Amino acid sequence: MPLSAQQLAAQKNLSYVLAEKLAQRILKGDYAPGTILPGEIELGEQYGVSRTAVREAVKTLTAKGMVLPRPRIGTRVMPQGNWNFLDQELLTWWMTEENFIRW
Repeated sequence: MPLSAQQLAAQKNLSYVLAEKLAQRILKGDYAPGTILPGEIELGEQYGVSRTAVREAVKTLTAKGMVLPRPRIGTRVMPQGNWNFLDQELLTWWMTEENFIRW
């Protein structure tokens, strides 16, 4: 059954919020480079979102170079050298006071 426009917008918002939360955890060092993130089901349960929202969040972080998903292996956190620091959202997440002081 197709989703309505309102449901699609809500799903996008959930995936963006999840991407931001995961990015903050990566930036804080909760998920160090080389770490495999929890699976779709586990992340969905942990954050109360659907697997679709988890997939979209991972796609967002992949586009920013922060993670690399691999079938049957999982989603690996990438070293900072791979991150796209020209991405406005990534810079916004990175430039929080807590992260700015640390780096």
